Amino acid sequence: MEYLNKQQENFCENAGLVGVLISTTCLIQHLVFMLPHWISFTLVTIYIFCIISFVLLMKKQHTSPLLLLINSALIFIVEVLMIIELAFSPVIIILLIYVIVITVLLY
Repeated sequence: MEYLNKQQENFCENAGLVGVLISTTCLIQHLVFMLPHWISFTLVTIYIFCIISFVLLMKKQHTSPLLLLINSALIFIVEVLMIIELAFSPVIIILLIYVIVITVLLY
């Protein structure tokens, strides 16, 4: 991510900002409705990792595409856990789709 033109820099900044906002929404929703269990605290760390990945994308770091790829897998696991527990959250589905689309666009 060294040689980016102005349009690509703006894309990284805007995509990172929107990703941080969606991830923060998921984190707040989870903190409000979570039950005290070790899986819940694991999900909190996944959301914080997602926020950090998008912040690194905003700063145009070299590791951000790899971290977003890892995030795609982790958010998919979160979505599978939510389906197994019969919990439905449109915000997590939006985050999953957004992370996958941004990852594909970066690669």
